[in-house]
Amino acid sequence: MLLSLSIQLAQAHGGVSIDIDKCKFQVANYNLHYASYLPNDIGGEEFCWDVPKSGQVFLTLDFINNALKTKETSFDLYKKSTDKLQVDQQPIASIPFSYHRSGNMNLEANLEKGSYVGVLSIKDGHETHRANISINIGLDRQQNFLPMLALVLFSIGLLAYFILKKNKQSQ
Repeated sequence: MLLSLSIQLAQAHGGVSIDIDKCKFQVANYNLHYASYLPNDIGGEEFCWDVPKSGQVFLTLDFINNALKTKETSFDLYKKSTDKLQVDQQPIASIPFSYHRSGNMNLEANLEKGSYVGVLSIKDGHETHRANISINIGLDRQQNFLPMLALVLFSIGLLAYFILKKNKQSQ
């Protein structure tokens, strides 16, 4: 039965073990799994923090700890206009405080290209725990990576050239 439960948990999170789940995060003592989907474009492919395209996006938060089912939780999604989130800004989509006995929270929104912040709030007794989740829509992070990779490879080649040239001169 334990094996069955771990297989079901892994399948619920894209076939990845919870221990190595890159979409897992923690708020206070509670663990959650976050995922984004593009139902109209890419179907069932799961994305974490970087969604490759804008448009209709389905956001889901799965409770890994069953104790969260007995806590009131809310989720607010904000568009970042600068590097900092403005506190007085209204959310563009929201799930109000309620109990989510199913163990997950789902939000569907039409999101344009840009950076967003999801704010998850958990009422736990007299405390409210919050976590900010950075979500990037349609921002190709690999394009930023390629120039850096080219620079590193060029530097390695240049270093190898000078080392070989120095070894030749010393012979």
